[in-house]
Amino acid sequence: MSLSSPSHWPVLVEKARKQADRTRQDLQAAQARLSSLQSNLSRIRTLIAEYQGQDHASDGQSRSMRERLNTRAFIAQLQTACSNLETEEQKMGTVTAQVRSRLQRDEQEVLKMEKLAEHALRTVRAEQNRREQKGYDEMALLRRHWANNTAN
Repeated sequence: MSLSSPSHWPVLVEKARKQADRTRQDLQAAQARLSSLQSNLSRIRTLIAEYQGQDHASDGQSRSMRERLNTRAFIAQLQTACSNLETEEQKMGTVTAQVRSRLQRDEQEVLKMEKLAEHALRTVRAEQNRREQKGYDEMALLRRHWANNTAN
């Protein structure tokens, strides 16, 4: 059987749809991860702002040098974590964009396969119609020939 046979196309269409579904799931997972990173980043930025505000507000109060150093060390750790999350967020944003692009290609492939399947089916139907018409034409010729033979 050739690829123009309509029996091959449903399988190919289904394969393309499954690939698009897998890519759609990948995109959802990437978006969820990106959202989680953004949420964590927001929380860390809030913590940094709170601790910096507490540190500046308490500068006038009597705090031990050790407390001040601990607070500033903790703020530095939060800033490092924030920087790492920003890097991870950028990477995940890139991954998300790549998966979104892959999904667009996969969806285009599904459309292409569906159109090819429809074209193959139309071609088969046209061939069947042509054969059927040829049969009718041959039958009409036989009747005409038979009518001419019986008239003579």
